[in-house]
Amino acid sequence: MLVIKIARSVIIMACFTTILFLSGCSNEPEWVDDPAAFVNPFIGTEGERSMTDAANTVPGAVRPFGMLSFGPETTFSEDMEGHRRYKMVKDDNMRLPVSPGGYNYAASRIRGFSLTRLSGTGCLGASGDIPFLPFTKEIKHSPDNDPIDQYYSAGFSHENEQASPGYYQVGLSNGVNVELTATNRTGIARFQYPKEKPARLLVRTSYSQLGSGNAFTHIDKEKGEIYGQVISGNFCGYLGEQNRRDYYTLYFIAKLDKEIIETGSWQDGEVFPGAIEAEGGMPYGERGIPLNGEGSGVWVRFAG
Repeated sequence: MLVIKIARSVIIMACFTTILFLSGCSNEPEWVDDPAAFVNPFIGTEGERSMTDAANTVPGAVRPFGMLSFGPETTFSEDMEGHRRYKMVKDDNMRLPVSPGGYNYAASRIRGFSLTRLSGTGCLGASGDIPFLPFTKEIKHSPDNDPIDQYYSAGFSHENEQASPGYYQVGLSNGVNVELTATNRTGIARFQYPKEKPARLLVRTSYSQLGSGNAFTHIDKEKGEIYGQVISGNFCGYLGEQNRRDYYTLYFIAKLDKEIIETGSWQDGEVFPGAIEAEGGMPYGERGIPLNGEGSGVWVRFAG
């Protein structure tokens, strides 16, 4: 089980609308006992693979006015060739979220489960800070040199996915079952790994949706903790240089309930097996869009 606490200088708030249902023509209303049971968190996630047709919401776990919005960050795949951003990502070496909210129903791969997002936002995206990726392969190269996250991601199907207010679950193609929930100030993740595969967790600290000015991560094996920070911003940065700047810092600490038996880190194109720290941001780029090749993060492997 992964318990995460964060603190930051900007608080992103979310709220839900409660709908009261009346039944028939009776003079007395029949009130619904559990209005939240009628909420479908997937509403607004589906469009014609573009930010203008979908509402750019995300089906992650969040409480009203909570500090965390714990949910999936989908990524591009070959079957999304018709997406208007696909060429920018594949051919122009750019890093972009599939949708500004970080999730698009048309996507079939997930690159991590991040702690924050601006649900319903426009522009190219925002937040999506600190994606955690349960991973079962070997660390072969830096995730910063992985266009469209072909290697460092996992497939999923909507048949193995569900969401309700405050809860999200998905079964990944690598065999990991993911469950997320949140309190007002913390998030809890349960990653259930298949026994026959190595149980790794990538912390992609610099991978905010539109990049980061800097990021730092540290692994404490004795305490079973991973902590760090990301300095980010760049909301609508592609629209003007005045927006390509840092304007918040998010701090996090993740408490793990399994023994760490392997550590490592990466910075830009280099990988450092055995390291316990990483530092480096994912710059916003001359056009306000990050490029592949820069960033930092760490990984751990758990005892079986």
